[in-house]
Amino acid sequence: MSETVYTKMHERHGSQVLAFADPDLIGCELSNGQIKFHVSAHFYAGTLVSREEALDLLRNFPNTNLLGSLVLSAVEEGIIAEEAILWLEDKERGLRVPHAVIIHV
Repeated sequence: MSETVYTKMHERHGSQVLAFADPDLIGCELSNGQIKFHVSAHFYAGTLVSREEALDLLRNFPNTNLLGSLVLSAVEEGIIAEEAILWLEDKERGLRVPHAVIIHV
């Protein structure tokens, strides 16, 4: 489990989304049979923060996109329901990678 995660703010049409990803996932190709997913540095690679800082941001920000180990930490903290996880595979490394999106309307 990564001790730090990338976080990056995106703003479009007055809405904000805070993206999070493990550093070692940047540039990976993930899939689950139906979805192909490129982990873009443009979208995810922003500022490196500690896991605790990332969890604090998650608790206080309404719209987030999470990829990697922070998803599991968010489940442990009761921020995300386990049923909300979309599991993707990194076939090159033989890893299952959790992904979740939180949108407050």
